[in-house]
Amino acid sequence: MNTTRKITAAVETLLSSLRVTREPATILTAIGKDDRWHLELKRRWVEQYNFYVQDSRWGQMFVRVCPYFPFSTRVCLNQHYWLALRLQERDIRFQQCANAFVQCADPGALQKLADSLTANDLITGAQKWLTRFTPFFTSEERKHAGRSAPAVFCAGRVLR
Repeated sequence: MNTTRKITAAVETLLSSLRVTREPATILTAIGKDDRWHLELKRRWVEQYNFYVQDSRWGQMFVRVCPYFPFSTRVCLNQHYWLALRLQERDIRFQQCANAFVQCADPGALQKLADSLTANDLITGAQKWLTRFTPFFTSEERKHAGRSAPAVFCAGRVLR
C-alpha cells in the first residue's frame, strides 16, 4: 500500500511530492545472535522514499532513496523533458505527446540537441539531487561512494 505525504511549504520549491512506498530492496542484515553473527545482503520489502522533482534543467524526474544500509538510490530522468526544455530555450516550436515529439519546426536542431546529451550530463543532473536528498554524507564519503554510483535511468536506458 502506498502512503502519500505532502511536503511543507519550505521544501515545496524543490519537490512536487514525496511518496513513501513499500518496495523490494537489497539491504544489509545481521544474522545470528550474541557473539555469533555475521552480515548478509538480503532482498527485503522496505519503505523507500520517492522524491518527485520539477528540475530547472531536466523537467520532471524522481529520486528514490532506500533508508537502509547500503542506502541504494535510483534517479529517473527523461531525455524528452530535457530536450523540450532545450527547444524552449531556443524558441523552436514543437509538439510533444508523452515521450514523442510529433512535430518540430527544426528537426535538425532537435537531433543535434539529442546527440549532444552525454553520460556526464546525466550524472551531473543526478548528483545534484542525490546531494540534496542525502545530506548526511560528507563530501569525503561521497568521493569514496563513486565506485557504487546510483543507477541513473534516462528515457528507457540504464546507465551505471
